[in-house]
Amino acid sequence: MKGLLAEVYARNTFAYEPGPYRFLATFETFNASGAPAGSGSIEKFFAAQGRMKVITRFRDHSMTAWYAGERPVYTDDGFDGTIMTYLVSDFLLTPLPPPLGIARRDMETSVMPSEGRTLDCGMYQFFVNPTGMPPAPKETYCVARGTHDLVLRQTQYFSIQYEQFEPFLGRSIPRSIVASRGGVVRCRIHVEQVDQQALDDAALTPPADASPVAPAPEWYSLTPKEATPLHKVTALWPLGMKPAAAGPVSLRILISRTGTIKDMEVIYAPAPEFAQAAMDAVKQWTYAPILRKDKPVETMTTIVLSFGS
Repeated sequence: MKGLLAEVYARNTFAYEPGPYRFLATFETFNASGAPAGSGSIEKFFAAQGRMKVITRFRDHSMTAWYAGERPVYTDDGFDGTIMTYLVSDFLLTPLPPPLGIARRDMETSVMPSEGRTLDCGMYQFFVNPTGMPPAPKETYCVARGTHDLVLRQTQYFSIQYEQFEPFLGRSIPRSIVASRGGVVRCRIHVEQVDQQALDDAALTPPADASPVAPAPEWYSLTPKEATPLHKVTALWPLGMKPAAAGPVSLRILISRTGTIKDMEVIYAPAPEFAQAAMDAVKQWTYAPILRKDKPVETMTTIVLSFGS
């Protein structure tokens, strides 16, 4: 199974592909209730290692990441995304290598039937939850026997299905990617076009006013001061909930450039009532604007609220 995952990494992603290539993918995002939450597209032009540009469009705005030097630079026209928007980029653009080290040695394997297919699956522990929370689920990769394509991946937060594989440059690229959580579809991605279209140097050269600071958030490592809210509202105990049902609530939050809470997602809660109480409080929190290279940036981070007995 370990060798099979290494083969999948080379087969089902663009990792190590020398280029040139271009792809255009459209996507739809949905909130935790399954209601539409905005659509957009991602277009990538790859000329060679370290020379490419990626254009992300969402809600009539766009941002472009230019890779032409040691570090990427960015342009945008007021791009305004959500947590799911940025996770779409990870699902599509960030190739996941096979597990290494301890995870590789401790991998468990199983065989699972699914929709008339036989899947070979590997499972390993990647995340370790904070004290007081239940153990994090294992990362799971399932490969279709026969085609050797990665068709299912279970993460701590999402179940991701890969479908409609088509050949390209000796690889097998999924045209459809669907991420769900708790049975609710959170995003649908469709790769509309993959070809070997190349751009000339002028089209890959960023404008002079491109910024070294990304308009989209990254997982910045916050200092204790940055991670401390300026204004913090205490979560109220949910009506009717008994102390025995209490426990920590973990949230992923998106902090805006001005320090307000722009978006949030529940990672874990002992009950929906505690999740709602935590979100009702946290949406009122404010932080000091977080600066990188003297510019305010959006930041994604995780927080844990405790509902003690």
